[in-house]
Amino acid sequence: SNRNKILVKCKIDEHEWKITPKDLLHCYGCSKCAKSGYNPSKKGCFYVYAFQNYLGFGITNVLKSRDSRHKGTFKKLNIEAQLLQTVEADGLPIQQFEHHLKKTLPIVNTGVDGFKTEAILYSDRELLYKAIEEFHHRHISLLQDT
Repeated sequence: SNRNKILVKCKIDEHEWKITPKDLLHCYGCSKCAKSGYNPSKKGCFYVYAFQNYLGFGITNVLKSRDSRHKGTFKKLNIEAQLLQTVEADGLPIQQFEHHLKKTLPIVNTGVDGFKTEAILYSDRELLYKAIEEFHHRHISLLQDT
């Protein structure tokens, strides 16, 4: 029935979760991937902030509003921060890229909302920059092949 939960595999990183067929048909995604409100079917933006001894990163569909929210958090905590880089691409590849980074980089908890599970030490910046460069190269190559 549409009320009994079924096991579904996430197309982002293949983790599994339970959902009712009714909710699945209404396009509710997995709670792990959807908790931020990010919509992978829309254009996405990956961003990187520098603050204190960290590089914090994330994804959004609307950079202007996300940037405003982060700036408010930084101001409230009296932290100087700078938006260093953005990469725009189709939503699903951006989301997959973020999941990949969270699995492969030495993630640290900054204690700052928005960057508790999406940050690295500034000293590890080359790892992040290399991953961004590789993602950008793959994405550009895919665009040129079509």
